[in-house]
Amino acid sequence: MPLVGRCPLSDIRRGTIGQWKYYAGYGLLAWVEGPLIAVLLLVGLLIGSGVGSAYTRARRGWADYQTVKKTVPTARKTAWLLIRGVTTKVGVVALLLIGAVAYAAVAPDDDESAGPAPSPSATSSERPGR
Repeated sequence: MPLVGRCPLSDIRRGTIGQWKYYAGYGLLAWVEGPLIAVLLLVGLLIGSGVGSAYTRARRGWADYQTVKKTVPTARKTAWLLIRGVTTKVGVVALLLIGAVAYAAVAPDDDESAGPAPSPSATSSERPGR
């Protein structure tokens, strides 16, 4: 039987499937191909948009990471500089306090080194014996 030039979809819709195997490139399920392609296209678009947005987020995150990574050595140097300065100041104050305590502990006590206190002397304005 010769190939017919018209679309078998019109035959299927009319209910006259007829000689379906002689239509080149069309199968028995030709009426499913249109919606199936639309559904597959929709699924592909959904998956593609999800993957694309995830890729965009990953690229943006990677760019942000690289930017922060470049600033870390500067921040690290600044942090160590501040820590070194504070540690030096605290160390100097601690050494001064320890030195003051050591000096106070070694220095002679004023009460022990002084001799006996002078006794009060009688003044001439007072009368003796009264």
